[in-house]
Amino acid sequence: MNSDNFNKLLIEANWYDYLSKYFKYWNIQSSLYFSKNHQECINKLIQLSTQNRSELNTGNLNVNTLPMVRVFHASPDSPAVDIYINNHPVFKNVTYKMLSNYLKVPAGEYKVEVYPTGTKDNALVNNLFKLSSGNVFTIAAVNELNKLSLLAIPDQILVPSNEASVKFVHLSPDGPTVDVAVIGGDIIFSNVSFGQITNILNLSSMNLDLEVRLAGTKTKVLEINSVYFEPNTSYTIYAVGFTKDEPKLEALFFKNK
Repeated sequence: MNSDNFNKLLIEANWYDYLSKYFKYWNIQSSLYFSKNHQECINKLIQLSTQNRSELNTGNLNVNTLPMVRVFHASPDSPAVDIYINNHPVFKNVTYKMLSNYLKVPAGEYKVEVYPTGTKDNALVNNLFKLSSGNVFTIAAVNELNKLSLLAIPDQILVPSNEASVKFVHLSPDGPTVDVAVIGGDIIFSNVSFGQITNILNLSSMNLDLEVRLAGTKTKVLEINSVYFEPNTSYTIYAVGFTKDEPKLEALFFKNK
């Protein structure tokens, strides 16, 4: 079996599934169209895997062991972009602060290229990423446009029963080193600089008001109010934007699912 063909079909299947969900609540015809394409890709994948399972990179089609990857546009002064994976346009017109759904892909090495939307002449940035079975990553386009880079952020999907988990990622290009704390309370992540990914904190389900402070001080630079941590759910808090320019510094709170 041609593994390149299998990989292409798997990426297309995930892309059609994403589009089907995207159009679900405002254009039912488009949703049904992409849902049909998704199912056709799945049927072809089943046929390929039945022909010779031993040739699959993953060894089987157990989706629980396939690596998962999503993309995040976190470069505040960069234009909308198209993101190619192994020369296939997987994500189109991705704008600042947009986070995709996860794609399940076979284990292996992937070339990720980022182009201004509608072009494919000179990549703004490109990189190779190796994904192993069970890996879950967010690949973020970070920093200012003239320093654009791709950052692989490991995500944790499974959490201890009846608990929530959270990590903080500092993606503000001109942001200072910071602490993240409960408002009027204890620090939960300390001394976090640009590009740094904190360890994961497990906590009970609760509502929290958080603030971002200049590291080692009580000086507040950002508030993250009324954050509810659901049980059995994993979260990432991203600090994005500029402290001295537009768009302004803000916190984005996303589920990892």
